[in-house]
Amino acid sequence: MPLILDARLAGVVRDHVAALLEREGGDPRDAARVWRSGGWTSYRYGVYLTLMERVVDGTDWQTDQAELALFRTAPRSRDA
Repeated sequence: MPLILDARLAGVVRDHVAALLEREGGDPRDAARVWRSGGWTSYRYGVYLTLMERVVDGTDWQTDQAELALFRTAPRSRDA
């Protein structure tokens, strides 16, 4: 099943990246440069697919299930 990378889901990924950066002592605003709301290249979509494949590696989940879980558990960073 093809995965969706739209503005809404890109925002969710950006929120997760921002939260990770914040936990690791980085600047959460850097997440906006990596996961913008539109204009994705095929390379960026490939990065997203690789991310989702790594999320499910070693689990019984399918990538579309991980995508739904990612969407449902989005943290909200204050700076991203």
